[in-house]
Amino acid sequence: MQPDELDAQEGVEEVLVLRVVSAAHRRRVRRAVVGGLLVILAAGGTAIGMTHRSGAVPIAASRPAISLVLNDATRAEIYAAARARYTHSGVQSAPNRASRTHVEFGPLTVHGDRVRLAVDFVCLPMCGHGEEITVAKLAGSWQVVAVRKTWWS
Repeated sequence: MQPDELDAQEGVEEVLVLRVVSAAHRRRVRRAVVGGLLVILAAGGTAIGMTHRSGAVPIAASRPAISLVLNDATRAEIYAAARARYTHSGVQSAPNRASRTHVEFGPLTVHGDRVRLAVDFVCLPMCGHGEEITVAKLAGSWQVVAVRKTWWS
């Protein structure tokens, strides 16, 4: 038997179907798909912003717009207040051979009438955590007023 005879015996039929779609319909579908993707991206960005570990909180508008000038004496007072916060834990403020755990202080950043300071606790090559402390001058002395974890390893 030949292939044509086999097809006729089995009742197989080939049908070609064409769908005609207007250009306007294609544009509507394209806009709907792009709009859906934008909604998904916007929702994802919002979710990331609400759950990001930085926990950034806007500074209250009622806070006075004072810009601090940090001279060497002021910097020393701020670092002393930060060191005082961490002396009770028994952690060394500088690395030495006797202890593998130490605290590292980063640069000071002025935000209005407050100063932020990055603090890193390093215990082993793959161990430690970081904090950002906010220091403000209260009752004539610099005091830590807020602490926020920034990383953990």
